[in-house]
Amino acid sequence: GGAITLSEYLNKADFANMDKTQMNSIALTGFKKAHVVPQRPENSYKWIKNEEGKIVRLEITRTADFWNVSKYLVIVVK
Repeated sequence: GGAITLSEYLNKADFANMDKTQMNSIALTGFKKAHVVPQRPENSYKWIKNEEGKIVRLEITRTADFWNVSKYLVIVVK
């Protein structure tokens, strides 16, 4: 499949507001796979896994680089 991108017609009301300078971690329920949209530099974040190897958190390690791509973030999970 091709790359997933955000639509230019996205509804801003569908997104939660947050202070991106303070938000450095986003909790997840526990998924086998996840990726961020739009794509960010790989050295700007990391996935934290639990003992079963499921992704439980997105940790933003380089805030400026991570948010420089877009002020919007979608996490696609499986």
